[in-house]
Amino acid sequence: MKKCKTLLTLALILFGIEVSAKVSPVLICLGEEEAVFHKNKDQSPLFWLNQEIISFFGSFPSSYLNQSSFKKTCPQTASFFLLKQIILRPEMQLKQPQSIKVSPLTKDRIQSTRNNLLKILISFINKTQVKETQVDCISSKSESYKKLSQNIFYFEENIPDLDVLAPKKLLYDLFDDLSAMSITGDCSLPKGL
Repeated sequence: MKKCKTLLTLALILFGIEVSAKVSPVLICLGEEEAVFHKNKDQSPLFWLNQEIISFFGSFPSSYLNQSSFKKTCPQTASFFLLKQIILRPEMQLKQPQSIKVSPLTKDRIQSTRNNLLKILISFINKTQVKETQVDCISSKSESYKKLSQNIFYFEENIPDLDVLAPKKLLYDLFDDLSAMSITGDCSLPKGL
């Protein structure tokens, strides 16, 4: 129990929330997910993703995040869920802060957030493939991943707009493919994506 309190306190500090402020359900879920990884001594790609998401949102005011998806219950893989929701539906997961102390959420900030999260997603996928015997397993089973990888490799420097580089349909298809592969255990993807 003391370890959980320590992790939650650390998460609060990382997210720049005062201890007296209402604790964010997103933070609680990410902290609970992290605690499970620590308890199980899990060093999997999902643990890496959890750490990346916590680090990423450490400089991102939690008042920008829509907390409603996390209020009733924490998603099974909270880090992946948050990453997926912001990449696919930023208008549902990101919101203008109520406080005048926090600068408004601009279109450029949303675009930058989605671009950075897409890079984290690609790194996560690559980390899942380290133990895979077939080098191009996901590319061979997911046309959307193959297309997205090519777009990023060839056009990222010249096309900063995520909607052009990675259209929503391509991203939805990618997440559907990852979910299907996760269910069947293909390509060393963790269950529950």
